[in-house]
Amino acid sequence: MPSCCRHCSFGILDYCGFPKDEAWYLKAWWTDEPVLHLLPHWNLKGHEGEKVDIWAYSNCDEVELTVNGKRLGRKKMPHAGHLAWEAVYKPGRLPSGRRTRMRAGSRCVPSTALHRFSCKARQKKALLN
Repeated sequence: MPSCCRHCSFGILDYCGFPKDEAWYLKAWWTDEPVLHLLPHWNLKGHEGEKVDIWAYSNCDEVELTVNGKRLGRKKMPHAGHLAWEAVYKPGRLPSGRRTRMRAGSRCVPSTALHRFSCKARQKKALLN
């Protein structure tokens, strides 16, 4: 018996309803609200010492990136584009300052997850009479 599709990997939201990276790109260019989204996530266990491309989606005039206290520079945001830096991955903080004509000094600070979270599910036996 064929079953119907219950999920889809397309669209701008993930299975839990959280915005994917593409959603942040669209929000940056379709809203007046200041937006800064950095990708990828900064939890790359097992990739310490490897080079990582860091992208920024923003509608700010400029974005300045700092990785673990090291300034990688400030760049002007191209219209409807993205910015990119190359950094060596090391667990820690990935702060980024942004500047706009509307608001100066707003910040976005993604960081490495320091604690592991787990979820356990248990099935209770149902007694049916």
